[in-house]
Amino acid sequence: MENREKNYIFAIKLHNCNLFIINEKPMKKSIFTLFYFFILPSLFAQENEIKILSGHSDDITSLVFAKNGKWLVSASQDNSLCVWNIESGEKMKILSGHTDNVWAVAVSPDGKFLASGAWDNIIKIWDTDSWNCLKTITKHTDFVNCLAFSPNGNLLVSGSANGIVKIWNTSTFDEVKSFSASRENIWSLAFSADGNYLATTGNDRTIKIWNTNTWQTLHIFTEHTETVCCVAFSPNGKYIASGSCDKTVKIWSTETWKLMKNLTNFQGHVWTVAFSPDSKYLVSGGFDRRLTIWKIENWGEVKSFIDKKAITCAAFSPTEKFLAIGGWDNTVKLCNLSSLELNIQNNPVEKQNDEPQNVDILEKRIALVIGNSNYKNESKLLNPKNDADSISNVLRQLNFEVSMRNDLELNQMKDAINDFGNKVKSAKEEGFHVISLFYFSGHGMQVDGKNYLLPLNDKIGGKEDVPFETVDVDRILAKLEASGSSLNIVILDACRSNPFEKRFSSQFKSFFPDFQEGLAQPNLTSSGTLIAYATSPGKIALDGEGTNSPYIEELLKNIRKPNLTIEQVFKQVRIGVLRRTREVQLPWEANSLIGEFYFLKKK
Repeated sequence: MENREKNYIFAIKLHNCNLFIINEKPMKKSIFTLFYFFILPSLFAQENEIKILSGHSDDITSLVFAKNGKWLVSASQDNSLCVWNIESGEKMKILSGHTDNVWAVAVSPDGKFLASGAWDNIIKIWDTDSWNCLKTITKHTDFVNCLAFSPNGNLLVSGSANGIVKIWNTSTFDEVKSFSASRENIWSLAFSADGNYLATTGNDRTIKIWNTNTWQTLHIFTEHTETVCCVAFSPNGKYIASGSCDKTVKIWSTETWKLMKNLTNFQGHVWTVAFSPDSKYLVSGGFDRRLTIWKIENWGEVKSFIDKKAITCAAFSPTEKFLAIGGWDNTVKLCNLSSLELNIQNNPVEKQNDEPQNVDILEKRIALVIGNSNYKNESKLLNPKNDADSISNVLRQLNFEVSMRNDLELNQMKDAINDFGNKVKSAKEEGFHVISLFYFSGHGMQVDGKNYLLPLNDKIGGKEDVPFETVDVDRILAKLEASGSSLNIVILDACRSNPFEKRFSSQFKSFFPDFQEGLAQPNLTSSGTLIAYATSPGKIALDGEGTNSPYIEELLKNIRKPNLTIEQVFKQVRIGVLRRTREVQLPWEANSLIGEFYFLKKK
């Protein structure tokens, strides 16, 4: 019998709206899940259900509603902000002026001012009547990641990628105070409803609670095991919610300042949490594409949806009528809360047994970063720990799930590498297109043409001990190849000065008769791998006299430039390091890549 394609017509009744969906291929049962309709254009056209606000050309990073609920502002990595009319869904205004990703947006309690912060290190203050820029603040020296107005409107607080929090008087927007809240990267901050407390989160895996009268730390929550990405106080003042790269949402009591609930139904970074104005619900979203609405009464799920791409921000309107959601699909979804029936007691969660069809394979980026500085005796290095902190910061901003470890001994290094390989393998088995990145800064050496990375406190007494007291780079490559990742990136800033020459003094040559400086050229046996060296084979890399090594300074500058292929990034690094070191140090790469990869891709 001749096979012929058929058109299938389905009629579905959802929230009293009849939807007619025509498809050229049979649909699987999973396509009837609620959120697949949530993201289909057919549903968005239905009046008073869900609107798609399209106008950005890159990822949405932050959302904020007007205090009267009449407009919404979205920030994006396309360097702009869009102002939307809530009732019509129409774009009212595009706010331009930032020269890099706009990462934060906040509105003053009286609704007169809008503040935006970006990766150009700048804060802009906008008049919400004319939408003119009233002031440009340039005192931050690193990315501005987050902003918040105090409840009384007297202060604006900003957090940046170097761990600095700055406080501004809103009458003049002059700086009144600055302090360090994390060793690097303030990702989120929030005021309590009464304005007495400020919560800050960062890469140090903690949540710090500050007294806003004295600006002293009152409490430090340390229960998260990875970077804390977001934090929010409930409007009734009873709770603090936080989301983390450790794939959890944690709930804290402001009465006891203790952890009271751990929510774990996540498969990736939790990037946003927000309370409803009536403090009855909490919404969370993240890199696993899952939006979850929790009922605070019992901390149970009432709704859970799967989107096509990662969810980075969510906000309830002050009128409690809408929920806005933004993410990697460059759109804002404006959902009428009445259509979600949140007020129904014990409303069951729509089960997601299968993924929706026609969803692209998602990319997942996983990195292990190791910085070994505190070597014994004269082998101690100044910058590897700083280098590891700095590259971790930037990789997280480039959507890598980063595990950073510093000053590791041999077994700790091996355990970290095994965990890294297992994470990559698990992500691959979950269906992700996995990009793996391994970075090491510290001492390295070559023996008989093989490369080894040195842990702290090695027990090397001669050449024969090296394979047993160090980590073989080939072992790392084999681990990544076995994991099935689509692209493996290995960055070795490990060609520093010889750690054994001073240790063994005049006996060095007898212990290492054929010692060669630097690292050896690798032997790549499979496609999809790039190995980057801080300097060319057999040469020494400089540790540097500043905060970072010359190599990492150039890498940090070039890795976040948009629309450069990975090969172009490292070419620019090579040019920069040659210039910095007056052609003493020549970075070098070996690769077997067969496709293109961009650390930061912009349309």
